Amino acid sequence: MKNLVIALAMMTGLTFYGNALDNRPVKNSVKSEKSARTLKKQQVSKANLPKDARQYIKENFPANGFVYAVKQGTNSEGTIYEVGIAMEDKLSILEFDAKGETLSERMTDK
Repeated sequence: MKNLVIALAMMTGLTFYGNALDNRPVKNSVKSEKSARTLKKQQVSKANLPKDARQYIKENFPANGFVYAVKQGTNSEGTIYEVGIAMEDKLSILEFDAKGETLSERMTDK
């Protein structure tokens, strides 16, 4: 019985110590890197998009469907613009480079 109590006390102590280590602040944590990435996004107007991107949107999507445009910070590939356009019950998310060329296009539910 004495050994059982000692074993339970040791397990409880190790559990507490492990949880205390998990809650300590870490300088280069994943959370801080994600927040740093999201800070690089900047809301822009449709007029501030590259000319070719505006032309592509005008030709392929309804005029009143524009929802948002975000300029993402520069990386090794350069500046990326993300544009959201509403169509019926879907949201089309487009990505353009700094020249206005389409990088990707995907559909999501609203």
